[in-house]
Amino acid sequence: MPIDYLNAWPIIGQKRIKKRLGYILTHICEGGNENVLFRAPSGYGKTYLAHACCEYIDYKLKEDTYYFYLGNNAIDLSLNRRIHLLDEIHMTKNPEFLYRYMESSENYSFFLCTNEFQELKEPLVNRCIQLTFESYSFAELKIIARLIFEENEVYGINTVLLSVIIKRARGSPREVGLMCRQLTRRFNQDGIPNNIRTLENILSDIDVEEGGLSAIDNKYLEFLMEQGVVGLKTISLVLNLPEKYVREEIEPFLVRKGRIRITPRGRILC
Repeated sequence: MPIDYLNAWPIIGQKRIKKRLGYILTHICEGGNENVLFRAPSGYGKTYLAHACCEYIDYKLKEDTYYFYLGNNAIDLSLNRRIHLLDEIHMTKNPEFLYRYMESSENYSFFLCTNEFQELKEPLVNRCIQLTFESYSFAELKIIARLIFEENEVYGINTVLLSVIIKRARGSPREVGLMCRQLTRRFNQDGIPNNIRTLENILSDIDVEEGGLSAIDNKYLEFLMEQGVVGLKTISLVLNLPEKYVREEIEPFLVRKGRIRITPRGRILC
């Protein structure tokens, strides 16, 4: 029987993935090998979940079983551990060297994480069980927000105010966490607001507008409105932000909101 991770792990959401992981991790703990690709937008918790898998295997086998690598550091692969967790695998320039280990009869398993699925080479993807994260529901994000507030000793936020906060969040646990921690500082100093208007004023003060748009999002959209079709490099120069940040943090949210489309010619408004 697979391990019941739905109740054992303090991780909100992604029930379908956690159920599949129950079978995968049971197989690894019993001596098998697996290659797993965690695929999700930035801030969805894929690396956190992959770490939780490794920590569980360590706990069950009572030994240190894994190494963690970031991006192209995977070229320094150490083979004296069973589990290899590679974050941002899309940054690994020549992943071909992994293939012989992924297919080896020796006891190696690989957990790979990416938010740039299209940049991965097909032979690498085809060697993995693919776990694609689903969008978090409104109810799940509310649970995450309440837990973060309680961790910071902020209690008593009613359901109506919590709903206002989540409606302005960007849809990922990381963004919800960032917003709640900013609000925690305000609430601890000024008290929890007792009406929606006061809360909305506070959200505006911390640069969170209706629908979760920020000032930088609006600047992005205004530039597209002026210029029409624009490439990523030009946008990053105008916003004075790294291309990686624009591509991973700003654009996925605007695409999900239906505000922009990414085409071979460039970025355009919907």
